[in-house]
Amino acid sequence: MTQKQIEKRALIITTLVNLIIAAAGTGMWLITGLQMLFLDGFFSLILVISSVTAVLISKLSGKTTKRYPQGLYFLEPLYAIFKSVLIIAVMIHALISSAQVAFDYFLNGNGQIMNTAPVPAYSVAMTVLCIGLSVFNRKQYKKQIAQVQCYMQSIRLILLMVCSQLQLVWQSLFCGASP
Repeated sequence: MTQKQIEKRALIITTLVNLIIAAAGTGMWLITGLQMLFLDGFFSLILVISSVTAVLISKLSGKTTKRYPQGLYFLEPLYAIFKSVLIIAVMIHALISSAQVAFDYFLNGNGQIMNTAPVPAYSVAMTVLCIGLSVFNRKQYKKQIAQVQCYMQSIRLILLMVCSQLQLVWQSLFCGASP
């Protein structure tokens, strides 16, 4: 396989796995109502959108125009800024939503029992998927040392997912059904 074929295969598989993780996280959020699952699902969705956008930008950035004779390379940092702002917006939304629920509970005594029963199974499944994705991308990385982006994205995803899954397991096992 050529370097381009390896990159394309890794990107397609990573994007599909991220899509599965995004759908599962969003589905679990709808079932349980846990804000952490909202963050988990939508962060993975941002990774899917980012992967598709990165492919489009990589195809466009080398093209030259009369206005940009050196190429459209400015799209790459613009994309990074947009992605960062989107991730921060999702995190702020999750923080505000969680804070509203906590304040409502502590100030007014209003709350609801959370359905945390499916969370441990979800956490284990997502952790296995992320580790599998990491192993796959590491093998692809070894095939071509020059391709670091896919590997680093996988590592960042693994770290975020493992941390969030551990937090969810901890919350469901030790905090019980608290609002």
